[in-house]
Amino acid sequence: MDWTDCPVIEVVPGKMSGAPVLRHSRVRPQDLLTNLDEGPEWMADAFGLSIDDVRQVAWCRDQGYGRTDPNPAWGQATRT
Repeated sequence: MDWTDCPVIEVVPGKMSGAPVLRHSRVRPQDLLTNLDEGPEWMADAFGLSIDDVRQVAWCRDQGYGRTDPNPAWGQATRT
């Protein structure tokens, strides 16, 4: 998955074996997306993140970051 253009995702060699994670954390974006139905407040509390960062990951997902399937209908939300 390619998260390189998502501003809240970083890849740091030696941190989580170089996997993409939310900045300043060890939380992988796919871990958040797996729990998306719980809502941003729950995820922020559960993972120790800000609600804004959780929402930004969802926005990046909707824009197609992290996608391996080139289906253009995959995400259609707009940034708020």
